[in-house]
Amino acid sequence: MKVDIPKLVIFEENKDLMKVWEDFFYNKYKLCFINIKSDQNLNKLDCNNKTIFIFNSDIKTNFFDKFKDNKVLFLVDNKRNFKKEYYKNLKEKEFFLKPVSLNEID
Repeated sequence: MKVDIPKLVIFEENKDLMKVWEDFFYNKYKLCFINIKSDQNLNKLDCNNKTIFIFNSDIKTNFFDKFKDNKVLFLVDNKRNFKKEYYKNLKEKEFFLKPVSLNEID
């Protein structure tokens, strides 16, 4: 019997942190990393409504409509003025203050 492994897309540019994410989630999710500051085309991202997104980088608000039916997790600095109204159209969203335990996210 084939088991669908959920896809976890993490927006991260730090290679050391990517390794931490991989070590923690490698057997639970199909991982995909995107450098939010790069020119990667988000429109070509292979995802469905079960794909989970984690934003651990500077966030561009012009593409959130694409993820409105997905679970989206935001890792935010407590010093940062985070404007939640930008993300009001997202149905399933959670905010975690950094530093965050990966067990909290899982």
